[in-house]
Amino acid sequence: EVQHATNTESWYQSRGTLGSIGTIVSSAFALWAMWTNGIRDPELLSPPAVAIVGAGLALYGRWVSTQPIGA
Repeated sequence: EVQHATNTESWYQSRGTLGSIGTIVSSAFALWAMWTNGIRDPELLSPPAVAIVGAGLALYGRWVSTQPIGA
């Protein structure tokens, strides 16, 4: 618990990192499945694409952070 409060845990123990990676992987599979099934509607493809971008930004923010939020 103390490690999570101070951002000193390794990347594979970070809930933010694992959550972001999970979002990127699952959204990429959703995009791939829609694309291979012939779905080309931008309104259907944009939510997983936006989720990938958002998770990528969260992952970047987690990796470059030097101090916990609120410190």
